[in-house]
Amino acid sequence: MTNPSDEVQQSEYDPFIHGTTSAALALMSKTNFQLMPVLKMIDDFQVAPMGGELFKGGYEFIGFELVQKEKIGAISFGNLKTGEYNLKEVTGSYTQFVPPTKTAALNHFRHLLNRPIVGAELNLLLVYFTRARQMHESLDQIITKNELDILTQRLKAIAQFYYFVQLLGTYIYPDFEAMKKALLPPASLTKRDITDAVYSFLNFEHLIKRIIESQLDVKSILLNPSEENLGKALALLQLPDKLTIKSGICGDNKEIELPVTQFFSLTKSSTSKKSRSYKKSHFVHLAQNKSGDSINNLLENFLSQELNSDFFINMANDAQKYVSALEDRIRIFNKLANTPQGQFELTVDQRILLDSTYPIIFVSESDLIKPHVNEYRSTGSLKLGDDIRMIATDDKKHREEVRKYLRHHQLNPVQVVLFSDLEKAAHDQLALPLSIDSQPLRAMLAKTRNSKHSALFYELYALLDDLNEKRNKFRYTNPQVFATLDRLLVEITKVMDERFSTDKPLTRKAIQTFSIKSNALIEREKPALELHRGCMGILDTMLTIFASLVVFYPAVYLYQKNKNVTHSFFNTDSGIKAQDTIVTLDKLIDDVDDFPDDKICAEP
Repeated sequence: MTNPSDEVQQSEYDPFIHGTTSAALALMSKTNFQLMPVLKMIDDFQVAPMGGELFKGGYEFIGFELVQKEKIGAISFGNLKTGEYNLKEVTGSYTQFVPPTKTAALNHFRHLLNRPIVGAELNLLLVYFTRARQMHESLDQIITKNELDILTQRLKAIAQFYYFVQLLGTYIYPDFEAMKKALLPPASLTKRDITDAVYSFLNFEHLIKRIIESQLDVKSILLNPSEENLGKALALLQLPDKLTIKSGICGDNKEIELPVTQFFSLTKSSTSKKSRSYKKSHFVHLAQNKSGDSINNLLENFLSQELNSDFFINMANDAQKYVSALEDRIRIFNKLANTPQGQFELTVDQRILLDSTYPIIFVSESDLIKPHVNEYRSTGSLKLGDDIRMIATDDKKHREEVRKYLRHHQLNPVQVVLFSDLEKAAHDQLALPLSIDSQPLRAMLAKTRNSKHSALFYELYALLDDLNEKRNKFRYTNPQVFATLDRLLVEITKVMDERFSTDKPLTRKAIQTFSIKSNALIEREKPALELHRGCMGILDTMLTIFASLVVFYPAVYLYQKNKNVTHSFFNTDSGIKAQDTIVTLDKLIDDVDDFPDDKICAEP
């Protein structure tokens, strides 16, 4: 909190901005008021955002990291003034998201559920599943027990599939001798028939079905690759003797009969041709079951010698990281399925914020926000009131709603401004409304937060903030009143700095001195403000709080001392007394037994 006359024009004011809606505030009360990566939010708190962009930013692929380290779903930011995601872009799109309805939340989840899950879409599945649970009263309204069992079984099989991929090229190879044998008379097969058979039959769905039916634990096989164990994995690639294949460029159906049904073995052939180099994109496409790099494509190309063992050995490195990420998400899905419904229930206040959303922008200058392509991403969770110290919204009504929200939850100081204020600040930072925020104020709130009567100190902050509202009101309309309020707020802040220094313990004397000096400052300035009832009402309430801090706390101290009640608020020992209050409290000491225990612990 500084005097505008002392402020220096900064060269450029271009903080980070994140556009969203009040729906974000609704659920931040469930996440310790943190703006955080979506998957980490789901894992830590079983909460999913009800707004935001899900179809850009990598959700179509789960990635290679565990959820707690994953960058997918990290909070995106632009800049107020510069870059592609500036104020104009953010207010025109990202603050306009409408949360899904109860029906839409369910439909999003059911749409994914009714598709053949391949694993890559698990990020989205977790978001939609959590949203659906938040919007419904019970799990069985979202998914039946039978559906849940089938999905759980399939997810386990998909994880086993990626352990199987790691066997290819290292333990499992094409059997070219088996192919030669299958082509011998009287068979009328061609090499293309055999590779087409592999392509037609050994697809992702078939392998998942075989893993489920056989209950094969491929992970254990990979850890103990004995010949007997590897033989069980090899059996997944067995073809039927009679099958219909897709043949030729047009994929026409063709009936064939195979004299040999296994074209892979545990023996590496001496014949090896050079194949195309492996790229990470091959694995991404495999995980998405995309044509060209799907498992049946790769097995077909392995058998036709378009790919060699080196390709699969390199792929195995990515498969190893991927399956860890996959299993981590399966863990979270199981957690969500087993979490009691009460964890997902929304309060009346949360539902109001979701049902009647309005646009907001989080403004931050945190060091946790780093460049990412043509935008910025948070590298960790951002705490409202600490990492985020400003929120902007579209009109005065919504501004007051945000201020009430912040006070209701007793958050650290956050300045609430209008979009129009940010527009002006983009050209001149001094155009921003003055803020009550200061390091001494934060030190006072931090030191008193864990006390029995922290609400009283937070109320004092709220009154100072209200007084700051008056200061901004008169900033350009009444220079005399503005100067009085500005001087008062600046000097109270100086007294805070003296008495609530971070390097000094909190003592009753410090609280009383702060209160007495602040009281004197208010009394000094009251004559200049007597014609302004709004200001006087705030000041009178502040005087009441200061009086409470001077008299009430010594009363508490003496009562607790008399009753041998252990207290945690004052950093004092039993020999320290408030000499200047003993006379006032003589009667209290005489009648101390009349104080009920429940009253002394109540909030004033």
